Amino acid sequence: MAQSSVLGMERPSRIVKTHMPVKLCPFNAQAKYIYVARHPVSCFASCIDFVDTNVGGMSPELPAFEAWYTSADLMWWGTWTDHVKGWWDRAQSNPNVLFVFFEDMKKDLGGVTRRVADFLGVDPLSELEVANVVRKCGFNYMQEHQDNFEMHPPHILQTNAELFVAGTADRYKNVPPEIRGRVAAWIVREMSGSGFPLTQYYPDVARNG
Repeated sequence: MAQSSVLGMERPSRIVKTHMPVKLCPFNAQAKYIYVARHPVSCFASCIDFVDTNVGGMSPELPAFEAWYTSADLMWWGTWTDHVKGWWDRAQSNPNVLFVFFEDMKKDLGGVTRRVADFLGVDPLSELEVANVVRKCGFNYMQEHQDNFEMHPPHILQTNAELFVAGTADRYKNVPPEIRGRVAAWIVREMSGSGFPLTQYYPDVARNG
């Protein structure tokens, strides 16, 4: 972050990264929004990694993590279900919102790169430019340059400075089956009637639910 350009400097465009749910994110028809969704149980595992990294031995047990992750009152930036439903609905009715799946990025990052470029209205990218974007958006590159992506400065409670832990599409498989099943069942209940293609993108969640 320290190497990032200073806000306020003139440039043709500006990027703001946020975890805000749609109801808290200022909306402007002139801006363009790109939302990335990830497998809900993989997100659960990633949240555990993030908390473990930042509080070490003070990290709660798995049942407490589960209660936190599935609670609209406790989860810091809103539950996965509220977050995804809100941005999915916004993307269906607003052409300036692009909804992207993390799993698609893992399968074909070059294809998603071209899709994003087209959405942003930039000049068509050459094969070399796409390859460079793919390299710099890859897990290995980001892990090697994690100082450029840190969310906050290092602090005394941190037990591990690694910001990027796995970056895999099947991170959910590391979650104990009984917890995975309960989280999946909660997802199915909460997403029922939403129009979100849960069965298409996360069939294991739909089955377990």
